[in-house]
Amino acid sequence: MTQDKLEEYVIPPYRVPRTFYHSQKYFQYAKQYFYRIVKKEHPKSILDVGCGHGLDSAPIMKLGVNYVGVDPIEENLELARKDSPLGDFRLGYMQELPFEDNSFDWVFAAGVWDILSTPETMKKGIDECMRVAKRRVYSLDATTRPRFMTERYMMIPMHYGLSIIRVNYNPEKDKADYLWCIELGGIK
Repeated sequence: MTQDKLEEYVIPPYRVPRTFYHSQKYFQYAKQYFYRIVKKEHPKSILDVGCGHGLDSAPIMKLGVNYVGVDPIEENLELARKDSPLGDFRLGYMQELPFEDNSFDWVFAAGVWDILSTPETMKKGIDECMRVAKRRVYSLDATTRPRFMTERYMMIPMHYGLSIIRVNYNPEKDKADYLWCIELGGIK
C-alpha cells in the first residue's frame, strides 16, 4: 500500500490507525440488526470492507460464515489479528479490492462512505464491492442527511435492486443509522 493511494482515497483524519475498540451504542444496535439478517439468510462468505480492528469478525464467524476483512491501514489489521486470531485480515483499498470477481456471497461495509475523499472514489468503491460480491452488498451508514446518502447510491445501475432501511435514531446527535442493500440479482 502506498501513501499516495491512501491520500487519494481516504480523507485525512482516517489515514491513521483508528483508536476505538467498540462501536458506539446506537451504531452497535444497527450492527446487531445486520447480524440477525446474516443469521436468517446464511451466506457462506462475507467480505468486511474497511474492517478496522475487526470488530465484526467474531459475531459473523460465530454464525458459521467464512469471514475476510480488508483495511488500508496495517496497524488496524495487526490489532484485528491480535483480537481475532481466527479471522482472515488483508491489506487493501475498497477501490482496488484484491479479490477475483464474485469471490464472496456478501460484501459488508460499515461506516466507510463518509471517509472517502470524492464522489469518484465512492463510485469506484461501490463498483468494486459489487464486482467481488455474488449476491448482495450491505452497508451500514450513519447520517444526519438521508437524502444525501440516497443520492450517493444513485450511482448504482438501475437494473440492481436497492433498499434502504432506517434501523434506528440517535437523538443525542440527531443522526440515524441506515442499512442499505444492493441486490445484485435485481429486484425480486
